[in-house]
Amino acid sequence: MRIDDFVSNISKFGLARNHRWTILFGRNDVNNRRLSTMCQSVTIPGRGFETNEIRTYGPGRNIASSQTYGDELKMEFLCGTDMYERQIFSAWMDTMVNPITNNLNYYSSYICDATVKMYDMKNNLRYAIKFYELYPTSVETFDLTQSADNPWVTSSVSFAYRKFVTLQSDEAQEEGEEQQADTTNQETATPPRTEPAETKVQWPFV
Repeated sequence: MRIDDFVSNISKFGLARNHRWTILFGRNDVNNRRLSTMCQSVTIPGRGFETNEIRTYGPGRNIASSQTYGDELKMEFLCGTDMYERQIFSAWMDTMVNPITNNLNYYSSYICDATVKMYDMKNNLRYAIKFYELYPTSVETFDLTQSADNPWVTSSVSFAYRKFVTLQSDEAQEEGEEQQADTTNQETATPPRTEPAETKVQWPFV
C-alpha cells in the first residue's frame, strides 16, 4: 500500500479513539452518567461461528451452524468514597440470589440490556454494541494497601449475556432516543433494588 493512500484514508475517515465512549445499563436504579464517568476500561468480547462440515462429493464445505460469543463482558471502575461503583453491582447480584436465604430469583427479574457507545472527537455517535439479557456474574477482588504507588480503589465487574449485536450510528442514535432519561438527580449513596427498566445515559464529557 502506498503511503499517500494511507494518509488519504486517515484524512478522510479518521481513526476511532478508544477513550471516547459511554456505557448504558437498562435499569432505573443505575446512575449511568456516574458509571460512564468512572468506568476506566471495557473489554468487548469477540464473536464467531460454529461450523459443520458438509460433504457430498469431493472436498467438503464448512457451513456456519450457530453463532458463538467470546468471554464475559468486563468493566473496571474507579470507586468514589461512598463505594457506589462496587455497591451497585453487589446489590444487583443480591437480587439474583438472596445472600441470607440463598433463594434464587427469576431470570427475567434481574437481566437487562446494556449498550456501549463510541463517539468521535466531535462527540458524534458513530458506533455501538448492544448486549442482551445481561447481568453481573462477579465483582472481583481489590487490594487495600499502605503503599502510595496506586492509592485509588478500583472495582472490576464481569457480566454474562445471551448475545450482542452491532449498531451503526443511525441505529445507535435511534436506540438512544428511545432510552432517553435524565440521570442528573439520581441518588447514589445507597443503591436501591428495583425491577429492570430502560434508561439512557447522557454524554458525560463537556
